[in-house]
Amino acid sequence: MTHSESKPYKCEECDKTFQCPSHVKVHMLIHTGEKPYKCKVCGRGFNQPQARKKHERLHTGEKPHVCKICGRAFAEKGGLKGHEVIHNLERPHKCLECDKAFHTEKRLQIHNNNSHTREKQFQCEVCARVYFSHAGLYSHMLTHTGERCRKMACEICGKMVTQSSIKRHMLCHNGAIPRPHKCTFCEKTFETTSHFQRHIRTHTGEKPFTCDICGFSTHIYASLKRHLRTHSDVKLYHCMLCEFKTNQDSGLKYHMMIHTGEKPHQCTVCDFRCNDKGNLGKHMKVHR
Repeated sequence: MTHSESKPYKCEECDKTFQCPSHVKVHMLIHTGEKPYKCKVCGRGFNQPQARKKHERLHTGEKPHVCKICGRAFAEKGGLKGHEVIHNLERPHKCLECDKAFHTEKRLQIHNNNSHTREKQFQCEVCARVYFSHAGLYSHMLTHTGERCRKMACEICGKMVTQSSIKRHMLCHNGAIPRPHKCTFCEKTFETTSHFQRHIRTHTGEKPFTCDICGFSTHIYASLKRHLRTHSDVKLYHCMLCEFKTNQDSGLKYHMMIHTGEKPHQCTVCDFRCNDKGNLGKHMKVHR
């Protein structure tokens, strides 16, 4: 092993190793929660210099990641990667169950999970009824607490929709509603132009909705609205089973796993499951 490959300095918190002590010192900020690297424009703090540099591009407009084929530039590497799919007409990842093919293995896996391997694995601890998704179980649990659910989950795809629109939504699954807008990248179809355009941005990397406070950008307006709550002390989402409150619906869903026992993150090597992606990452180290 050469000197450049050697990593003798070890983090005492997560066992990650580094080439020099200064790298360990910067890494430790992740565990301590310190954010000493401040944006020179808006003052937002970060615990890694790379994260600050990436953020500052929102202010400077710098786009260092350039497509070699058409010259389009992107601020983030992920945006360029999504854009390059446009130039790649091959779909090497073919589904073994049907005739569909996909650009990436990840999209093939999503297709298989949604179309061919769905099982009812989320069970209510009160009445033992089972559901396809955590969203479906969450909606059902409200019936035991006596609270009125403004939205309910589709038992086929797990999407949260209002009770008044659930019948119309179900028509999407039996083909009764035409979906004329077809994505040329992944063959997904959409009922409306707005939904189609929003989906296309996931391939192109375009993020037109920007936070005026910190510069955060996203391709979905609803995501920007959720993000803006992080700048507010108002906590709109309350757990129906305990006193927990949060200003993000995703935070409430994660918290509900404590009550439901859901463990969606599964090890691909053994039977280990957990409710936190970070804990799964730590577990995977035992197989290395």
